[in-house]
Amino acid sequence: MTEPEWPTTGSASIRIAASPEAAYDYVTDLDTLPSLSPENQRCEFIEGSTEIVEGALFRGHNEHGGYEWSAECRVVEADRGRVFSFVVPPAWEYATTWKYTFEADGDGVVVTESFDSPMLQSPDIYPGRLDGRSSPRAPAIGRSRRWATASPGSPRSWGTTASAKFY
Repeated sequence: MTEPEWPTTGSASIRIAASPEAAYDYVTDLDTLPSLSPENQRCEFIEGSTEIVEGALFRGHNEHGGYEWSAECRVVEADRGRVFSFVVPPAWEYATTWKYTFEADGDGVVVTESFDSPMLQSPDIYPGRLDGRSSPRAPAIGRSRRWATASPGSPRSWGTTASAKFY
């Protein structure tokens, strides 16, 4: 196997003038979660799941560069105001884990979004060069100001500062 061209793990953090619980509620709302992603268009609970709890299943509908796909996700961790993570697709050895941690910081919270994506190690598995991706998968939280500019009803008044690192 050749050395991976793109990082397989990474993280980005943003400080938000909100409580850890408010930030967690925003991230775990399947109606607003897509506003934090450059690819995700919508999410829906599946197979009887109705809320974000460990083991809950949801499907993300995505689009990038004219390529559309859906992916099943399973919630791995759900601790309000502390951590939310999910794996996609759930039963695959090369699944990607997305994780959000929430750390109180004075009158705000530092939200860290991270990913661990073993499939990026192999061009035979990851179709990135085929589906039009021009850059590696990266946490959206550190690439944009979506926290402050997302859809109506979002925490627009939350002040933000961001940083990112990739491994």
